[in-house]
Amino acid sequence: MPLPSILTRRRLLAGVGAVALAGCLGDDNDGSEPATASSTATNPAVTATATTESRSTTAVPSCAVDADLPTTEFGPPYPPLGAVDSPALAVDFALEFEEALQRNRVRILEPAISYVRLDSDESTDVRSVERGFLVGARVELTYGNEVHTSSGTATGFQKRHVATAAYFVGDRALRVGTAELAVVDPRDAADGETVACGE
Repeated sequence: MPLPSILTRRRLLAGVGAVALAGCLGDDNDGSEPATASSTATNPAVTATATTESRSTTAVPSCAVDADLPTTEFGPPYPPLGAVDSPALAVDFALEFEEALQRNRVRILEPAISYVRLDSDESTDVRSVERGFLVGARVELTYGNEVHTSSGTATGFQKRHVATAAYFVGDRALRVGTAELAVVDPRDAADGETVACGE
């Protein structure tokens, strides 16, 4: 079998370089995988098959949700973990996820309630770490039961629920409950749990 020409080798090296750069930007491909779509412009005929194969192997390895996430008929769905490439997106995910988690928990603990209201949410400053961000989240909910009578609507009971947690948000999301609003790395916590995997 003849050796590839220097031109072909250069094209292949360019493809490998593109894959290696992608690995630095968050892709798990370490350069040993076939070239991705970034090299198809150089030689589509050579890389078309390799591109198809690499797309099926670039998912985050061994990511599985291990948290027991409560769900209820009237509770909100959990947000998907998209591409989180900024501190603002990490904060948005952590707060939205924590609110959904606590709304579902409250509805399980108090099945007779007729409403759950978000009173406030806040986060810590975001800390940038390898492959993602660390952020603390706090949500405060009010929930209760409204009693409807012939003379109007009255509140049967009303309670307050506050929860704080720390999140790692990157190619996956991990959560650990905290006693107060703080930045903690759930990856280092014994009770840290994977709550979402990247798409």
